[in-house]
Amino acid sequence: MKTTLFALLLGAGLLTAGCASRSNETSPATPEVPVDETGTTGTTLGQVAPDFTLNTLDGDTFKLSDYRGEVVLINFWATWCGPCVVETPELVELYNDLKDRGLTVVGISLDEEGPEVVKPFAKRFAVSYPIAVDEGAVAEAFGGVYGLPTTYVVDGEGRITHRFIGIFPTDDMRPKLEELLQKTRADATG
Repeated sequence: MKTTLFALLLGAGLLTAGCASRSNETSPATPEVPVDETGTTGTTLGQVAPDFTLNTLDGDTFKLSDYRGEVVLINFWATWCGPCVVETPELVELYNDLKDRGLTVVGISLDEEGPEVVKPFAKRFAVSYPIAVDEGAVAEAFGGVYGLPTTYVVDGEGRITHRFIGIFPTDDMRPKLEELLQKTRADATG
């Protein structure tokens, strides 16, 4: 009985906290982590997100600066990360619901095995947003990614508005994303 209870509590902790490394260590549960205002993490709230270009699984190129005027959700994840597996269907649903209003989601896999393990995962979850594999340069440009999943929200001006370590709180963030989308659309129309 104690073993079962411990396993349930440990599993719940992994789902809310995230994966800190390939060994599935957990990081503290932090629904939203303010980006270090001193800039020591490489990114700060309100700062323009580092531009990057990655090849996507479908053979296209994703360049962040090409998405100015849209709200972009940048999700660092890996196939071996339990919380990432839980989060993926929610991100697919969020993207499908809001893409016509200007939301872009890009999944950036940190799987060392590359597209060979990422493609089956994307197919299994019917991921409809672009997915790319990063060998570390993009994660480093964001100041390093120390827990998975890690998600950044970038507004229409290219500025970082939120950063989350652990499962992206879709229900809590949906109204904030809708507000950002409305503001971005209003700014675009003048």
